[in-house]
Amino acid sequence: MIFNYTLTEEILFNFHKKYIVDSIQSKKYFFKTLMELAFIYLIMYIFVWNELNISIIIGFTGSSIIFSLFRKKFYLIYFKKNIFKSIYSYSNLKYLFTETLIKFNNIGIIIETPMNKKIIKWKYIINLYIIDNNVIIKSFSDYNIFIPSSAIDSKEKLEKLIGLFKENIVECPKYKYPKSMHLIL
Repeated sequence: MIFNYTLTEEILFNFHKKYIVDSIQSKKYFFKTLMELAFIYLIMYIFVWNELNISIIIGFTGSSIIFSLFRKKFYLIYFKKNIFKSIYSYSNLKYLFTETLIKFNNIGIIIETPMNKKIIKWKYIINLYIIDNNVIIKSFSDYNIFIPSSAIDSKEKLEKLIGLFKENIVECPKYKYPKSMHLIL
């Protein structure tokens, strides 16, 4: 079975932005930012005159409420800015947005780009995720595979892919976004 596609930043970001805000990484980001905000206000509370302490408490409460209401928007901005920067700096993902050919055979998955060829054996595949006809293949290696729905021609091809995974990794596909991953490419 062969998939041939060219992934774009827009396709990748639009897919992840639907689900990434409910991930563990998003919750860690929210908690970390809220703790940083609390630390800043604590320092201000300790070092500012007594007359302004009530203003600092009101400011902290207001800031916390505003941050809580807009946390998904803040995380999406953070996600887009930092993730794409790290994609271009990581050498294995250098050719992510070029034409990609993915072949499935008895050995495993072969990923071919114009400048790179990688084979992931079946024993290194953790799971298959199918979300909105997009396919995510999670592996132990530093490659996690994202196949956009535009690359999957028909429902039969998707069913054949599911059958291939059931045959080789015995794990049934999951139909929800993996919450334990930072980013799947």
